[in-house]
Amino acid sequence: MSTLVGAELEAVRVFTERAAAELIRSGFPRVPAGVLMALTGSRQGRLSAAELRAVLQVSAAAISSAVGYLDQIGMITISTVPGTRRHSYFVGEDPWFTRIAATDTYRRSADAIRTAVLELPPASAGARRAGEMADFLTFCADRVPDLVQEWLAARSGNAD
Repeated sequence: MSTLVGAELEAVRVFTERAAAELIRSGFPRVPAGVLMALTGSRQGRLSAAELRAVLQVSAAAISSAVGYLDQIGMITISTVPGTRRHSYFVGEDPWFTRIAATDTYRRSADAIRTAVLELPPASAGARRAGEMADFLTFCADRVPDLVQEWLAARSGNAD
């Protein structure tokens, strides 16, 4: 694993700050956005907790929470450094977007909302809004696999 120092550290730090800013404005949690962008901007797409702390200038606890969150939603992978108890975190060549598509988060959320909406009065505005939210999430769940395939085709130059 490389150690970020000097100009490389500063380049990744500036990239991370700029790239994470819009994610944060869109509602993505601040430290997870920084971790994701630091990993993305790093040479190998893999950094240790210490390297992430150097880039983001946050506590070890903040890094731990952020990588746990990103791992849970399928945006990064956590691995153990061979021969140590240390971890490294990475966005590898395995496209993270295919992992997101495979998690079926939209469909599970839609199903949960449809179950929870049964607690509301059927003709209420809240039930209507929740139903529309569930319908939209189902629509997204149905489209994500096709969008991933379209992206892969476009990226490889085989778009129809």
